[in-house]
Amino acid sequence: MNFNVSFISRFELRHQDMIAFSSLQQAILKVCELGWKKVSATVKELSKTAKAAFEIRGLLTPVVCSRKNHSSIFNIKGDQELYEKLLESNIITSLLGDGIRVGFSYFNTQADLCRLPEVLALYFLLR
Repeated sequence: MNFNVSFISRFELRHQDMIAFSSLQQAILKVCELGWKKVSATVKELSKTAKAAFEIRGLLTPVVCSRKNHSSIFNIKGDQELYEKLLESNIITSLLGDGIRVGFSYFNTQADLCRLPEVLALYFLLR
């Protein structure tokens, strides 16, 4: 193996996404600025609140409901119609398998989290 070749040069040119690298750099700088403990605590609190809101509405599988703690990524029960309603409401999600994936990160706020159950409640009320 030639150790004089830089790490980045081992990748094919067209596989490099400079925007993604730059976005990752900014995210790392922000985490360093805020501190890992604060970032982690924010995500854990959002996850706990979201899990409770989803459980009340019956949007989680029994396996997820039985967990004391869950990650900040959820696959809630939903279909194409709900997915489109969430997108119309500027809530970023992914249609995945038999559900809709939603996730929370350190840049989300409690206000962001509150909007999601409001949109879900209105959607199910009007059905």
